[in-house]
Amino acid sequence: MKELKNELNKILQQHKEKYQSLYNDGGNFQAQAENGNNFSPIMKSLTDKLISKANEFRHK
Repeated sequence: MKELKNELNKILQQHKEKYQSLYNDGGNFQAQAENGNNFSPIMKSLTDKLISKANEFRHK
């Protein structure tokens, strides 16, 4: 279980770094819209990878 937790944390950290590199902290409406557009594909990728990794461990 600890191995799974480490793997999931590693995936989460990678995706946090991706989002932070794209984050626009302008605070205005356009910045918020850009952040939403930039975050959507990252969130989908994160969800897919977390589910995939959890399923891998479930089958072990």
